[in-house]
Amino acid sequence: MKRLVLLSLLLWHAPLWASPSFDLELNYADTDQAMRFSGRAASVKVGGGGLNLNVPLWGYGTFTAGYGYGYSPSESASFLSVTASGSAESDYSYFAYEKAFELTDEWQLAPFWSRKSYDLNGWLYGDFRGAELVVNAKSTITFEDIGLKVYYDFLPSVSLYAGASRLKWSLDSTATGTLATGLTASTKVSAQDSTTRFSFGVETLISTFPLQLEYSQASLNSDVQVMMRQLTASVELVRF
Repeated sequence: MKRLVLLSLLLWHAPLWASPSFDLELNYADTDQAMRFSGRAASVKVGGGGLNLNVPLWGYGTFTAGYGYGYSPSESASFLSVTASGSAESDYSYFAYEKAFELTDEWQLAPFWSRKSYDLNGWLYGDFRGAELVVNAKSTITFEDIGLKVYYDFLPSVSLYAGASRLKWSLDSTATGTLATGLTASTKVSAQDSTTRFSFGVETLISTFPLQLEYSQASLNSDVQVMMRQLTASVELVRF
């Protein structure tokens, strides 16, 4: 009976998770040139800012869910051999999991998974043979990584890390152009592939606020090979 009471007390007081936290994240990714598929071009230029909820489940790693929004006042695209320009906005969802394993006092190995999906919508304007051209461009771009990170505690408040992951990406893009005369035309690009992404980052403190900075790059295949580079910065706002 005493053992049963003691076990009940231990289960009652055992933490199911550590303290959850909210992060502010800023991210931006771009390719060095437009991707091309059978003569059609599609650019990969995404980014924004948002909030991430981190829930470190006790003994089982950290789960993250996030949502963000982005706006670009200056975008351009080619349509009907005309360059149309305007603004675009996007929103994105983000899910991730990471579990660190201690190798030594300074080194940790962390398997991770992440999925970030962007939905972009833009209204662009141009001139086609004297008639106004209005282009509505929509894209869904998804990146899914699974890989490993190696952390090194460089200083008590500074950790460096490097990672490699298998990146699965997909792109679905449509553009519908309408002339002032009422003539409408549309084009669509869909593609998906997998590649290797490498990342490098640092974790430190700003005053008492944890800060993470990360740079990553990956080569994406289309009719031409392009290099995608991404910068991500996140800072902890509050911990419960």
